[in-house]
Amino acid sequence: MPELNYRLAEERDIPALLDLWTTSTSWGSLDEETWRKWYINTPYGPCLIPIAEDERGQVVGQMVFSPAMLSVDLQEAKALRMSAVVLHRSLWGTERLGANDPRRGLYRTGDAAAKAAGVQVLYALPYESRRHAERSSAFALRSVGYQVTEFPCWERQIEPVNYSDAGGLRVSRVESFGEEYDQFWDEIRTQFGGICLLRRGSAWLRFRNGGHLCLEFRSISNGSLQGYIAIRRTDGLIVDALCRRSEPLISLAMAGINWLAETPGVVAEAGFKRVKIMATPFWGDELPHFGFTVTDFRFGFVCRAEAGLHSEAVAPERWHITPGD
Repeated sequence: MPELNYRLAEERDIPALLDLWTTSTSWGSLDEETWRKWYINTPYGPCLIPIAEDERGQVVGQMVFSPAMLSVDLQEAKALRMSAVVLHRSLWGTERLGANDPRRGLYRTGDAAAKAAGVQVLYALPYESRRHAERSSAFALRSVGYQVTEFPCWERQIEPVNYSDAGGLRVSRVESFGEEYDQFWDEIRTQFGGICLLRRGSAWLRFRNGGHLCLEFRSISNGSLQGYIAIRRTDGLIVDALCRRSEPLISLAMAGINWLAETPGVVAEAGFKRVKIMATPFWGDELPHFGFTVTDFRFGFVCRAEAGLHSEAVAPERWHITPGD
């Protein structure tokens, strides 16, 4: 195992990070414009990106800590989401999650920077191995104080469904996440006062959901915005969803599925044939009743309170969390 140096990435490291991404992942190439959009020009400023360098100064590892704002009992807290861990191919044989695993060094560097910046919540949505749970990043984070849980993935074919509660909603594609969505967030935030919910203003929605198929739901009677969902085009996963307390989240899904079934051109353009849901408690227990079936995939979720917040305040069961968060 080579001796590695850990530090936060700087502007001069971008070309090396792009090369690491291209040569050491299966995610495809990434250009500098997209990198800046994802990791520098976020609604809450640049990400913290700890990197690992070998003896020659070559960048051989990265981890991204993306900034967000979290509403906790109606108080806003600075949060960071951990993601996009990349290791150079030369490090792939390293003992997974052992003492010398570079991921530990990357995490410690990011964690120290987060504490220095006054971040109050760290969270992640790691992939969970069902066969080797002891090798998962969630397993490792549990040992340093993270609360860990997982959610099942449910899916349903895109075909009409008889659901009367969805009848009062008019569905259309989102034209733009404008000022109306800021007002919607302010109203929703107070309705969901007793939970943890990432701030979903218009800038955040444009940043997170700009590349997805986004549907909005309005009251047929008065045209008021009742909620929205964002669907990932590659596989039909609902990556973001929010609605008023008076409108169950399942109502949006059912109305959206009916709209997709009646608008085949949109589905053909998007390329998915099934809608998938990360089934957190906020989706309720009616998914099987409406034709959803559970898959083998599980979504991991980990979180930890920092800077004076109590662990109970950010317990996983209190979050309205979606894959795009």
